[in-house]
Amino acid sequence: MTVLDQFDLFVRHVDDLMARRLAQGGLGLRFRFSVNQNEGVSIEGSDPDEDDFRAYLTTLRALVISKDEPVVVNKIVNLAIRHVDDVELREALIAGRKVWLDEQKGGTRLATAPSRDAEPEQSYNARDVLDLYINGRVFHVDQEKERTLAALEAGPVGRPMIRYMLLDYATSATNYLVVAEERSRRGEGPRGVERHAGSRADPGHARSSGLT
Repeated sequence: MTVLDQFDLFVRHVDDLMARRLAQGGLGLRFRFSVNQNEGVSIEGSDPDEDDFRAYLTTLRALVISKDEPVVVNKIVNLAIRHVDDVELREALIAGRKVWLDEQKGGTRLATAPSRDAEPEQSYNARDVLDLYINGRVFHVDQEKERTLAALEAGPVGRPMIRYMLLDYATSATNYLVVAEERSRRGEGPRGVERHAGSRADPGHARSSGLT
């Protein structure tokens, strides 16, 4: 597969993601946290259709998590950085990549509930939760990940918090994918990366997909 073929495949995957019904209607990330003396902490928020949600996350997985996929965004951005001649565009790609990688390390973390077996408590960020959800529940291929996800849901705010983390991560990832696609397609150089017409995106993590 040539570099251009890989970029074209990435573009098609992003287009497929944005054609999903959930993307067309907007993820609608809206959550409210409240604390009640009797009921404790509660979370209320948006809850998209489950089939739409699973279809969206399944497509998203190939673009942001699966290391074996040629279209995973980290590979595409690294390729674009190596192949573009435009210094300003390369710097924008590097800046956007740094913001994205920093987000992967930070953000909300959810810990497993105390175990009767006295297993050590472990915490998981949004990317971890997406991996658990896709491979343990949607694809049903990893029973250990399903057990871990169930342990996270057993906490006092586990289930709604997991939903919030998945929606928040999906929104952030989608915005980065849209920006990465636009920047990658505008690269040009002797090794075959074509330039396409389009407006220049701001360096960093632009919110250009329209998702909120």
